Amino acid sequence: MNQEDRPQRRLEGASLGEIGKQFELWEQQELAAFLRKAPERQKEFRTLTGFPLKRVYTALDLAESVTLLNYGRVIVDGARDAVVADPRTHEVYLGV
Repeated sequence: MNQEDRPQRRLEGASLGEIGKQFELWEQQELAAFLRKAPERQKEFRTLTGFPLKRVYTALDLAESVTLLNYGRVIVDGARDAVVADPRTHEVYLGV
C-alpha cells in the first residue's frame, strides 16, 4: 500500500495533548465511580498491634479476571476470586 492509498487520519479540533488530558480525566472519573460502588470488606483496617491503616487499593481490587505468572509462566488464570482462592496462588506467593 503506497502513501496515496492510505486513509488520512485527522483529529479535528483537538491536539493529542488535549485528548490525553481528556482520557486521564475520564479514567479518574471511572475509577472513582467504581470505588464508590465497591463495598469495603470491613469498616476499618488495623495492624496486628492495633494501629489503624489507610486503605490502599491495588489492581487486584479492580480486576475482574487475573492471570498469575511465576517466572514468566502462567500458573492460574481466571476470575479474581478463584485465582485468590487457588492453592497454587498461596504456594507461589505466600509459600503456604
